[in-house]
Amino acid sequence: SELEIATGDAEHLRSELAKARGAQDSLILMTARAEELQLKLDRAAQKLELVQTLKEQCSTLASELEIATGDAEHLRSELAKARGAQDSLILMTARAEELQLKLDRAA
Repeated sequence: SELEIATGDAEHLRSELAKARGAQDSLILMTARAEELQLKLDRAAQKLELVQTLKEQCSTLASELEIATGDAEHLRSELAKARGAQDSLILMTARAEELQLKLDRAA
């Protein structure tokens, strides 16, 4: 009778041990999965940081481009004025040469 009880207890303990080993195996697998997920999370955080840095750089570049565009428009305007002045100078030089020829002929 005690042997039967002890045998029953032993079978119950074996069953509990098997369950505990199964739970331990599951815990090992879940721990490994948690480590994988942590690595993915760390990589995602690094990518996010890089994206935020790039976003800030793009914003800065957009501002610089806007300023450069304004400068370019101003320079185009100044160039147009300079070309106009150059054209006027060419015409005045030609007119001065004509007048010089007339003056030479008159002298």
